[in-house]
Amino acid sequence: MDQPGGQLSDTLVAVRDAVTSLQSEDLQGVDSGSLLTDVVAMRRLVDQAEGEWLRRVGEVHARGAAQVVGAGSTKAFLRGTCLVS
Repeated sequence: MDQPGGQLSDTLVAVRDAVTSLQSEDLQGVDSGSLLTDVVAMRRLVDQAEGEWLRRVGEVHARGAAQVVGAGSTKAFLRGTCLVS
């Protein structure tokens, strides 16, 4: 996916690669207890990621950074790039 305005940080590349690794895991080989633990842990990680996303959106908005890529507002940027309404 193209990144408007810059490159992914090394941290986000590591997160992306970790998710890709999870997607390739054969769940048939995971015992039920571990799978249940994974489900809870992954939900917590999703919540943490969402919180960090919101923090960064707030900073984008505070800086008026969406204008750098030609969006009229943060709302327009999110609508056009993240399909958020």
